[in-house]
Amino acid sequence: MTPKSFVMLVGATAVGLAAALGAVVVESRSAIGAAEIDQPLFPELVARANEVAVLRFRAPNSESTIVLDGDGWGFLERARYPVPTDNVRTVVAGIASLRRFEEKTDKPDLYFRLGVQDVGAEDSNSREIVLETADGEELAAIILGRVSSTMQFDPLGGMYVREPGNPRSWLVRGTVALPPTAAEWMVQQVIHIPGPDIQKVVIREGGETNLTAVKQDEGEGLTRYHMFPEIEGMRAVDSAWKQVASGAVSVVFENVRVASEIAGAEPTRVVEYTTSDGMTVVVTTYAIDEVNWVTFSASAEAGSEGVERADGINALAAGWAYQLPGYKLRAIHRDVADLTEPVPEEAPAGGIPGLPPGVTLPPGVPL
Repeated sequence: MTPKSFVMLVGATAVGLAAALGAVVVESRSAIGAAEIDQPLFPELVARANEVAVLRFRAPNSESTIVLDGDGWGFLERARYPVPTDNVRTVVAGIASLRRFEEKTDKPDLYFRLGVQDVGAEDSNSREIVLETADGEELAAIILGRVSSTMQFDPLGGMYVREPGNPRSWLVRGTVALPPTAAEWMVQQVIHIPGPDIQKVVIREGGETNLTAVKQDEGEGLTRYHMFPEIEGMRAVDSAWKQVASGAVSVVFENVRVASEIAGAEPTRVVEYTTSDGMTVVVTTYAIDEVNWVTFSASAEAGSEGVERADGINALAAGWAYQLPGYKLRAIHRDVADLTEPVPEEAPAGGIPGLPPGVTLPPGVPL
C-alpha cells in the first residue's frame, strides 16, 4: 500500500469517527477547559496524518519502533520485518479520532486508578505511543490507560489518557486498539498449508533421510500415512505423522531474526512437506544458545499449480529465521521412535477361539 492510500484511509476513518462524534454533542462538564471539550486531542495529527512515518511504542517491558520504508512499514528492532499497513493505520486513525470528553486528575499518586502512569513508573501497566514525521517532528504522543466502564453505552466508547510530560489526564471519546505483543505488530503468519494438501513428509537428521511417509486414500473419505519405502514388520503411526504434518499448518512466530545471523549453524532437523499441487516446503530447525530457530523455503515444479504458492512463501520467509510456539516445535520434532510401530498380527482364519468373530487382540498380546 502506498503512503498516499494509507493517508486517504486514515483520513477517511478519522473523519468518519469525527462525524459520529459530532452527532452527539456533549455540553462541558466544568468551566475549566470548557473550550477544549469535544475537541480533537491532537488537532495537528488530524491535519497531518499523511506525514506519519514513524510509530514508537513503549510498554513496561518492551520498546518498539515501526518505520515507513517506501511503500510499506517495517519493525526496526527486527531488521525491518514487514508490518501490515492495517496495523499502523488502525492505531494512527484511532489516536487521530480521540476527542476530549472530561478532565481527570493531575495528581501522580492517583494515576494508577486510570492506568496513565509513566511507562517507566513502578507497577505501571500503561502504554505509550509517539507518532513522528520522517524528519523526527512529533505529531502526537500519548499514554494509553484503562478503557472507561462509564462510557460502555457510547457507540465509540472511551478511555483514559495523558500526554507525556503533562500532569493533566483526560477521559476521551474513542479508543485505541494495540496489538498485545511485539510479534503481533508484524505479519505473524509465515506459512499455512492445510493438512489435507500435504501428501508426503520426509524427515532428515544428520544429513540423512531418516523416515518418509506418504499419504494414501483408504476409501470412504479416509486417508492414512504409510512408510515409503515399506519397513518389514513395521507400519506408520498415522496420528504421529499427522502431528508432524501439522507443523506446516497455520504457522505463526513469536520472534524473528535475520537468517544470516545463524549462518554456519548445524541443522537439528529438516522436514520436507510435499503438497498435492506440486509444492515442497523445507522446514529447517537450529538450536542456538538453547533457543530453537526455524527457516522456511519453498519450491515447485515449473508449470505446476504450486509455483504461485511457493513464490508467496519465499517472498515473506526468505532470509529470516523464526522462533515458533512450543506446540509447533513439538510437532516438527516428533521423536522418530514414535513414528513407526509393529504391524499387528493377523487373527487365525475363523477368528480367535473364545472371542467374538472379528475381534482381535492388541499388538504384542500373544494368542
